[in-house]
Amino acid sequence: PPEPFLSGLSGQEFWTLLKTGSRPVGLVFGNSAHYVHTNWQDRRRAFSWYNQEMPQYTQSLYQAQRGAFGRMHGQAAQHQAHGIVGLHIEHSLRRIPMRQNDVEYEDYVVEYISWGTAILEAPHAGGVAAPAMIREL
Repeated sequence: PPEPFLSGLSGQEFWTLLKTGSRPVGLVFGNSAHYVHTNWQDRRRAFSWYNQEMPQYTQSLYQAQRGAFGRMHGQAAQHQAHGIVGLHIEHSLRRIPMRQNDVEYEDYVVEYISWGTAILEAPHAGGVAAPAMIREL
């Protein structure tokens, strides 16, 4: 029989998942934080009149996102899951005021957090069992 599990799914989402032949096996999480150091070239670009990409910032955002998703997928693999449903993603950008040689500037910390419910596909599992009490109250 399946083990007890934690899930972020509503009752309707859980029932729909069971009807499709899948079952939840647990919550999976991933997080990542990246520190973005601002150098003089980045400060110069930030105050330019030209609209241009800041490559160091963009790369930090991508690396933080990949790190969070990679950790979440790693946890799903530990459950031997076939996928993740009910995915939630949060990210933030925190400014850190800095001062060096009488020049004020800002560094940043980029944070990504992702979580969802890992699922196993069980297309030949038969019908859905009737709900039952696991523990007597």
